[in-house]
Amino acid sequence: GDDSLDKNIKELLALIADRCDPATGLWGSGISNSQVALSEGVQAGYHFWLLYWYDGLEIPFPEKVFDSIKKLQNKNSGGFDLIHYYSSACQDIDGLHPLIKLASDYKRLEGADLILKKSLPWVIYNYNSDGGACFRRGESFLYGHELMSSDADESTILATWFRSICFSYMCACLSDRN
Repeated sequence: GDDSLDKNIKELLALIADRCDPATGLWGSGISNSQVALSEGVQAGYHFWLLYWYDGLEIPFPEKVFDSIKKLQNKNSGGFDLIHYYSSACQDIDGLHPLIKLASDYKRLEGADLILKKSLPWVIYNYNSDGGACFRRGESFLYGHELMSSDADESTILATWFRSICFSYMCACLSDRN
């Protein structure tokens, strides 16, 4: 409710929008030429899109963003990594949260239900018997410092948080759409 920075925020969002590629809805170059660049473009984009959504604003080129995210889904696992079978909690939330937001805001987007239904078992698969979720199956994880690390398949609060957000949003979106 604090309007004191409203002008600055609008200016920042306009500058960010000016640098967005209208062909992909993402930031960066060479995105359509590389699976790695597409993945990194969506992961970076997620953090920009949040700025718009927090203020209730439409992101630049929402249909192109949706198309870019659709291309990222692993056809075998349902996660959002085209290179590895096992996608990370970051890759999944960076793909799923915007996809769900776009599917909810733009009911006209085709294919959202199929993408979410394919992803749902994948998100659940990453949970362990202790009720937590792992960051990426089969791999240890280090987030900047050894105190922020986990063994392969070990549950972590970060992964559990990200995967729980995905699960919650997916269920709500599918419930609203069906």
